[in-house]
Amino acid sequence: KVLDVLPPAMARQSMYHVERALQTGEAQIYKYPLTVGDTIRHFEARMVVSGPDEVLTIVRDISEQTRLEQMKSDFINRAAHELRTPLTTTIMMANLIQEGGSDEELRRYWGILNTELERQHNLVEELLRMGRLESDTFLFSIAPLDLTATLEEALKASAPLANAKPLGLSVEIAPQLPLVNGDKSSLQQVFVNLLNNAVKFTPPGGAIRLLAFGETGGVMVQVHDTGIGIPAEDLPHLFSRFFRASNATRDEIPGSGVGLYTLKAIVEKLGGRVRVESQLNRGTMFEVWLPGVVAH
Repeated sequence: KVLDVLPPAMARQSMYHVERALQTGEAQIYKYPLTVGDTIRHFEARMVVSGPDEVLTIVRDISEQTRLEQMKSDFINRAAHELRTPLTTTIMMANLIQEGGSDEELRRYWGILNTELERQHNLVEELLRMGRLESDTFLFSIAPLDLTATLEEALKASAPLANAKPLGLSVEIAPQLPLVNGDKSSLQQVFVNLLNNAVKFTPPGGAIRLLAFGETGGVMVQVHDTGIGIPAEDLPHLFSRFFRASNATRDEIPGSGVGLYTLKAIVEKLGGRVRVESQLNRGTMFEVWLPGVVAH
């Protein structure tokens, strides 16, 4: 009996669709959650009439699909919020500038306006990059590259954020790093993303450390922080599209959920790999390895 294999509520739903299928002759499709062990799984049942007083039901586990759909919905809500906040501030600053004020006030308004416009620009660029990577239309300008200059530019971009918190920022770049085959602009964005994330998720008074050294036919770059860390159950999903760690969502730390996905896609398209280690409330280490230039 259905009651022997499904909880009462699910059994009633199932029998309702059995009766509907037999009465109408039409296929019935319905979804339901079910607790399996310690987790909630999501299933889809497709039911068709297969004989007199008989139906055939095929049940699929759609938990992963449901999770991705929820992540996509969460991302749309986050992206809308991430755009709305700086847009509201931008409009406010534009109105204040139009109304006029002292030189000092106008300088402050222009500064805030530029900052908020930059936030909007970065988010839109991030979304466009993700779309181009997924559609395989992202264009790389690959050439032999000395990562030292690229890392120094990324540090220069992230230093003001670290100093404002304030955070300790230490750098160890080995002399004469091996050349890598890379796209300078894309890799600079990769390391800016990692450094900015380290700043964002590290409380004031914490420390960030950047290491770069030659290793196994290429260059290894590590970014360590003493931040909030990542829950162990979130680590397998960290580079998934739209995913955000549960503690980042709980603490309402801003973010779109596409940065790490895009970062990993760029590194892998350049023949490299990304790895992460983290301890909750102890800190995180991201590691990027890029292959060196092969001598002919």
